[in-house]
Amino acid sequence: MRLGNDIVDLKCDAEIHPRFVQRILHPVEKVLYSGLSEAVDIWRIWAAKEAAFKAHRQGPSPVGFFIPSRWLVDLQLQKVFFGDEEYLLRFEVTADYIHATARSEDRPYSGRIYSSESELLPEEQKQKGQTLREELGLAKEAFKDAGGIPRLAFPYSLTHHGRHVAVVRAHQEFKDSTPP
Repeated sequence: MRLGNDIVDLKCDAEIHPRFVQRILHPVEKVLYSGLSEAVDIWRIWAAKEAAFKAHRQGPSPVGFFIPSRWLVDLQLQKVFFGDEEYLLRFEVTADYIHATARSEDRPYSGRIYSSESELLPEEQKQKGQTLREELGLAKEAFKDAGGIPRLAFPYSLTHHGRHVAVVRAHQEFKDSTPP
């Protein structure tokens, strides 16, 4: 299973420029979501695309760059489509953040979110990420495959934005690669 997650701190990104919306939407989304104006919905689409891209990067043939308009989010189906691939979505939306998780298979996973009252510095984000990984039973060290992608026995994804850090971890062994 490939697994990715993204978190958006709603206190950091309250305003959205209209050109941003047009740049990130897939042509089908421009029709589906033509009346979209709520920041929360726009950030849900963005977080879904980011999470799916992170999951995709764990696969055997990942694209190396993120072009949001190539990823199609269907909020009603709770899926993201990229070419002939699809990723299942799950959202957690609060007044403070939007957390999206994308996975290639309908299998169990666990996650943890850490939130702070103030914006976290990069070193604090790193420390909190390590703490969350340890809470989920993930090894401290990862190896990188030939494409430079971090790999562990269990796929996981770490994300941070503003005051929040989130980690998700699959409940199965990673099959796409083996450690060196």
